[in-house]
Amino acid sequence: MQLFEEKTHLHYTKWMSGQEKISGKQKAFTDAYQLLHAQLVRFVQSMVYNREDVKDIVAETMLVAYEKFETIRHKDALLSYLFTVSSRLVYKLQDKKKQIYTAFDPEQAEQVSDDHTSADSKVQLNELYNALDQLPLKQKEAIVLFEISGLSLSEIQQIQGDSFSAVKSRIARARESLKKILEEEIV
Repeated sequence: MQLFEEKTHLHYTKWMSGQEKISGKQKAFTDAYQLLHAQLVRFVQSMVYNREDVKDIVAETMLVAYEKFETIRHKDALLSYLFTVSSRLVYKLQDKKKQIYTAFDPEQAEQVSDDHTSADSKVQLNELYNALDQLPLKQKEAIVLFEISGLSLSEIQQIQGDSFSAVKSRIARARESLKKILEEEIV
């Protein structure tokens, strides 16, 4: 996963260095986005397992965020904005493909693990991603945003557009479902 993030960041850096004359908006956006890029890539990877889809969603999210950057009043909320945009793009892709989440494949393992990951960790990661695939999309999104991306409940509430208590219950239901799914795999 780290290698993929580094390659994506390298691609982003090359794209930005190709811009000869950088405006104030471009510089402000670049400075703000650079700090959040790796988190965005990890979030999208956890929602979509196809590398090309991840690249497309990250690129489209970056484009939308750049175009709307001047309208974002609180620049410290850029991460929430990026997650909201990318979530909507994931939903759009799901509608387009009708079945975006498939069974775990070897390419996914390569994306989320690196050479330093033990075999046991890779197996556990495979089991976790298979279990995540069985959750309803809203639950999966909430648990990934909370546990993997480290967002607060209020940030997830903004992204999902639901009440605070709905987000809390969704995460609790997702945890319970994951526990049951993983226990069934052990037995």
